[in-house]
Amino acid sequence: MLKKTPLHDLHAELGASFTDFAGWSMPLRYTSELAEHHAVRTIAGIFDLTHMGEIELSGPEAGRALDHPIAMAYLPTGRSAPGTEVLVDIRGSKEPAQVVELPFYRRQACPPQENRS
Repeated sequence: MLKKTPLHDLHAELGASFTDFAGWSMPLRYTSELAEHHAVRTIAGIFDLTHMGEIELSGPEAGRALDHPIAMAYLPTGRSAPGTEVLVDIRGSKEPAQVVELPFYRRQACPPQENRS
């Protein structure tokens, strides 16, 4: 049986056709490839990447942190202490951010081996 992402039911409601992607039931398309190509190039596209990895938030502020955009990056050890304010380049726009210490999140680069086919 294929695994389903948290967005699977929404994709199904919106009329997606699905395919097996490394053991996950993933949306393949909603309409034709050409129509989707044009939509992504001219309007916008949202891609469900929830099967690609996990981020676990913990600590007393974890719930409130989910109310705001989260960007994750690794900074070299010793270059910035927790609380240090930094500017993050997001598509050419400098956005303010703050360094927090682990274990605010634990990153798993891709699903465990048993999730792959």
